[in-house]
Amino acid sequence: MGNICLHPPEDENELKQKEIAKKIDQDLIAYSKEFKKEHKLLLLGPGESGKSTLVKQLRYIYANCYQTDQERIAFVPIIALNAISSMHILLNSLPKSIVDNFNDKEMDSYTLLTEDSEFLRPNIKLTKEISEAIKIMWQNDLVKQQFERRHEVSIGVEAIQIADSAKHFFTHVDRIANDNYVPTIEDLLYSRLKTTGVSQVSLSMGGYPLLFVDVGGQRSERRKWVNLFEEVNAIFFVVALSEFDQKLREDPHTNRMTEAIDVFAEICHISEFKNKDIILFLNKSDLFEEKIQNGIDPRKYFPDYSGKGIKEGEEYFKRRFQAVSRNKDKLHVHITTATNTGNIRMIFEDFETIFLKKMFADAFPYD
Repeated sequence: MGNICLHPPEDENELKQKEIAKKIDQDLIAYSKEFKKEHKLLLLGPGESGKSTLVKQLRYIYANCYQTDQERIAFVPIIALNAISSMHILLNSLPKSIVDNFNDKEMDSYTLLTEDSEFLRPNIKLTKEISEAIKIMWQNDLVKQQFERRHEVSIGVEAIQIADSAKHFFTHVDRIANDNYVPTIEDLLYSRLKTTGVSQVSLSMGGYPLLFVDVGGQRSERRKWVNLFEEVNAIFFVVALSEFDQKLREDPHTNRMTEAIDVFAEICHISEFKNKDIILFLNKSDLFEEKIQNGIDPRKYFPDYSGKGIKEGEEYFKRRFQAVSRNKDKLHVHITTATNTGNIRMIFEDFETIFLKKMFADAFPYD
C-alpha cells in the first residue's frame, strides 16, 4: 500500500487568519467599486445664499474650469445684465427729492437708465453710453447711500431686491464696458443668474469621485428637493449670514434668516438624513461684518440677541442653527465667504481630509 501524504490539521488561529484574509480580499474588491462610484452630495439652502457661487468655486478649484478666455467671455451678457438691471432698480427706488436735485448730466443718465423697454432684456450689451450713465450715477453720494440702505427701501409694499454683488460691477463698469473685456474669476464669482431646476457637478476631490447636486433655493423650487433625498452621502446647507435684516424676494413679510432656520430644521428632521453629516455654511461673512460695522443691529430683527460685535453675531446665529439640529455630532459649521477662493479652498481641503476618508472608513470598518 502506497504512502499517503497527510497534512497536519490547521490550528484554529490559522483558519481564523485565512478567513480574515478572504474577507479583506472581498472588501478590497467592494472598496474598489465603491471608490470608483460617484458619491452624492446635496447642496441646499434658500435662494441668494451663495450656492451658485460655491458651485463656481468648486468648478474652478477642482474641475479646472474657467481657465480660458472663451469660457469667461460666455459670462459677459450675464455680467452686463447684472450691472444694468441693478442700477435700473436702484434708480427707480430713489425718492423724488433726490431726483429733483440732479444736475443736467445726472438727469440725462437717470432718464436713460430708467427706461423699462431697454434694460431688463437678456443679451443686452453694456455700451459706452450706458456704462457712462452708470458711472455718473454711481459717483452721486446720495445714490450710493440708497444702495447701502437698499434692504430698508420699498417700492410700494415690497422691499427692493438688488444683488449684493452689484457694487462690484458699478465700481468696475469702465473695465466691463471695454470692447476687449474678458471677465476675471472674481467677476465670474460675483455674477448672478437665478438657479432653477437641478444642476449637477461631477468632480474628483482627493481621488474620490463626487457628484454635487445644486437645487434652486426659492420656495417654488424646494418641492423638487424631495426627489433627490435617496442615496445621499452628505448635505451642504448654505445660508447668507448677512441676510438677517432682509425679507424674502417671494414674501415681503418674512425675514430671510428666520426662513433659513426653519428650512434647515426641516432638512435636519428628514428620516433619510438621520445619520448623515450636514455641513452648514454661514456664508457672506464679509457682508455680515460690513453691516455690523455700519451699525445695523441684529437685535432689531432678533430681540433675544445680546451681542455687540462681529464674532458674537456669528456665534449667535451658529447657536440658532445648532439648536434645531437633530444630531449635533453630525453638524459641522463653517463661517464662509463664497467669493473668496482661498477661504473655500481651505474649507474643502479640510472636507477632503476629514469627511471623505471617514466616509470610506465607515463603509469598510476593521477592528
